[in-house]
Amino acid sequence: MTVEVPKSGSSVVRAGKLPIALGNSRASASVRARMLDREAARRAGADGPLFSLEAAGTTRSTTSVRARLDYSAFAAAFGGGYADRLKLVELPACAVSTPEKAECRSAEPVDTVNDTEKQTLTARSVTLAPSRATVLAAVADDASMGGDYKATPLSPSAQWSTSLNTGDFSWSYAMNVPEVPGGLAPSVGLSYSSGSIDGRTGNSNNQASWVGDGFDLWPGSIERRYKSCADDGVERPDGAKPADLCWAYDNAFISFNGKGGELVPTGADTFRLRDDDGTKVQRLRGTSTDVRANGARDDEYWKVTTPDGVQYYFGYNRLPGWASGKETTDSTWTAPVFGDDANEPCHASAFADSWCQQGWRWNLDYVVDPHGNAIAYYYDKESNSYGRNLDEKANTRYVRGGSLDRIEYGLRSTSMYSAQALAKVDFTNGKRCLPAGGSTCAEVETDAFHWYDTPWDLNCNAGATCDQGRLAPVFFTTKRLATVATQVLRNGTYADRLVDAGPPVGAGRHGLPASAAVHPAHRQERQSGHHPAEDHSRVHPARQPPRPDRRRLRPLHQGTPCLRRRRGRRTDRRQLLGARVQCLGAAHPADQHHPLLSPVHRRQRQRRPGTALVQQVRHLHRHADRPHGRRSRPGHDVRLPR
Repeated sequence: MTVEVPKSGSSVVRAGKLPIALGNSRASASVRARMLDREAARRAGADGPLFSLEAAGTTRSTTSVRARLDYSAFAAAFGGGYADRLKLVELPACAVSTPEKAECRSAEPVDTVNDTEKQTLTARSVTLAPSRATVLAAVADDASMGGDYKATPLSPSAQWSTSLNTGDFSWSYAMNVPEVPGGLAPSVGLSYSSGSIDGRTGNSNNQASWVGDGFDLWPGSIERRYKSCADDGVERPDGAKPADLCWAYDNAFISFNGKGGELVPTGADTFRLRDDDGTKVQRLRGTSTDVRANGARDDEYWKVTTPDGVQYYFGYNRLPGWASGKETTDSTWTAPVFGDDANEPCHASAFADSWCQQGWRWNLDYVVDPHGNAIAYYYDKESNSYGRNLDEKANTRYVRGGSLDRIEYGLRSTSMYSAQALAKVDFTNGKRCLPAGGSTCAEVETDAFHWYDTPWDLNCNAGATCDQGRLAPVFFTTKRLATVATQVLRNGTYADRLVDAGPPVGAGRHGLPASAAVHPAHRQERQSGHHPAEDHSRVHPARQPPRPDRRRLRPLHQGTPCLRRRRGRRTDRRQLLGARVQCLGAAHPADQHHPLLSPVHRRQRQRRPGTALVQQVRHLHRHADRPHGRRSRPGHDVRLPR
């Protein structure tokens, strides 16, 4: 399609029915625009449209034009903010005729303005050489203003301090798990913080967690931060800058048991917490007699010992007593890292040879107390590939993310494999997809748009050619948490007991907000001033029963009416008792764990519901005139709402 391009002005002329518009040439000129088919784009290594611009006529001088591409027709081709990540690149002219040649697939970035509202890509100046076509392609980058998938999920907000002055809203939800002999059991629960979302920037990985936006449920982990080789000053002889990871410095960031932030080194392989409470952190390496086989360089793993003597292992992989054929925890996640400078790990004489697999996250997988009671955590890893050192054919595997599979507890450290766990907590994943418009979310490969915050265009399978810009490791997951259930060992088999199940979550612009639906029979708490960004590990081995919400009365089961005290309205304390008794009386018989009942009355109610209710009401009337904030008597945790 030939277009007469105006010499000046801000107007552009559309090339017939093509999604291309041209304008602002140096001189009045005719430009021939051509849109190539999808197969040609695929062969050239582009995941978006491929088109060419060529000066028409017999002109011998070089000119330039402003080119605009309308991408509204394919803006929803993928999820993960695909449209926001689009940009224009220039390919050699031979990319159309001989795309199989490596020199014909090298892309040069073009200065592009992405207008996400109008859904257009505009290149202010595209040079047109005489008697030669300029080939342009729309491709998706791995980053945008909404976030960077090259960054690991480690949140910078884990280092923020919080107070009541920040305006942060936080909430947590505890899930009951069966008790076991020895008392060492995980404390499983969800935590939410609006501040964890406030900590996001354009340089952080902003995909929502497997629970939802601002939510988290994770046992704990230790991460190491690397940096882009381009930021480390690496440049190839042809001037290209690799997008691989390079060694930055010896660092470690912990997110565990309410602690968050960078570890402070105290020796070669010893560390302390930033807010030191006596916890000892050690970096260990495997030996011929201590083979971890976790994939990290030198079998690197971590051991954290708290002042009470409990030991927590991160990246242990092979639990005590492991033998060939036994399951490992898959708790260490690795990626290729280059040591481009002298004295850095894996450094070699040539940059192309200066790399090895290094751990970027070590997840908590083994806990043992001083009495030999133990907990094991098992994970599911998700792998991906990329073209190492800007070579699309150098398919290199790494772990892009994963999820928690199950927790086994009621174990002994001397029989981790030989004896069955007395109890389990099982986590079932669902697809990170929202079915709509006839989509059944069958496969992400064929229905990628409905995986709204999953950048599937950045996925590269093992052994494949990682073209189309997949030349850097990126980190994301295709899974979300669907259900949590406990299992108890009975007569040699496990019996399920459902803990929590949520419907498919709703989607935000770049994230998946978690469902607010929770099981009404479970205790829940609202915390003020607590920052889960510094407590990403709501799956703690030390059980801490939640304190009830005393600021307003909540229904004991679905549909039970209870009184809520409105702000600014004065209500007599005794008048509230009637509503509380109504709630207690209407409670479902199976609900024996509501926070309005003290432990003593809870046990009595299980044996004699009527007697427990009468005693509880008498107790409330007896202490109705006590000052706010005082406990009624030791062992009770009942207060009237403020």
